[in-house]
Amino acid sequence: MDYSKLYKTAYDELFKAGENLIKNELQKGIDSNYPIKTILDDISDILYQSKKDCEKEVRTDNIKEIIDQFDVWKKKYSPDTKIESEVNNKLLSFFNKAASDFELNRDYGQFLQLFAHYRAAKDVNDGYHERQLYTEITIGANMVEKYTLVPKGNEWENSEEYNLTKDKMYPDDFKTPDTVEMTKPPEPKKKNNEAIKNFDLIKTFTPRETKFVLSVLFDLTKKHGRLEDSSIPLTEFLKLIVITKETCTIDILYKPASSCAYYNNISQGISVINKNDRPVFINTLSNKLDELNMGNFAGIIREYHTVTIP
Repeated sequence: MDYSKLYKTAYDELFKAGENLIKNELQKGIDSNYPIKTILDDISDILYQSKKDCEKEVRTDNIKEIIDQFDVWKKKYSPDTKIESEVNNKLLSFFNKAASDFELNRDYGQFLQLFAHYRAAKDVNDGYHERQLYTEITIGANMVEKYTLVPKGNEWENSEEYNLTKDKMYPDDFKTPDTVEMTKPPEPKKKNNEAIKNFDLIKTFTPRETKFVLSVLFDLTKKHGRLEDSSIPLTEFLKLIVITKETCTIDILYKPASSCAYYNNISQGISVINKNDRPVFINTLSNKLDELNMGNFAGIIREYHTVTIP
């Protein structure tokens, strides 16, 4: 069997479906006159859940090792060649172990298709978040039919109409020295490596993590149980505002709370996280907080799963 072709077909199929889903949700949001941020957040939630669902379908504890091997394969892979035999053998050995561990009733071809779906869902999710500005401008110009997750050769993104819309929506953000009156040349800015590092770290927080942070922050205000004597300094509170600012959706202002996914996710707290996933989820989140010098809140997060009802 040509596993190279099998993988590519499955990947392309789901990637295109993901791109069409984004376009449909964008158009629905525009037709409903939703704020841009609400549209973006709703799509973000859908894509994140899709990625997690596809990952569960793969059903293997070796997913990290498989992804690493796949990255090796991808460097060698092209649509005109078959999978390199040594990489294919490694992928097959991981599959055989997973099949043994979980008694999977599927062959390697079925597994590879599911793995292709997972990779496509991940690439759709990552690509969507990397192109937020492009998406906002596409919404502002109501040019959803031109939307694409592939920036290379994108005529719409390079068009005059796109740039005019960008200038209209963000008039002060993209000015060059030619469009700004100056009395003297600007002094070169010194790069703050720590600021760049922290900014990049904040971008790694997932929607699920930021919503969980808000739920914990709210529970702190209730002062009950083991959280009764817990508190955080103002500096950490202000950092939490920065971390979670992209999570908030404006529909909470005009919709019933029960119909807002934003409200429902936060109100459920840790219960929205699969019990088996909680240790890794909490460890990953608290480590990010530690890197931002938020030790107090990170400590609360680390013991949070023992405070709340399972």
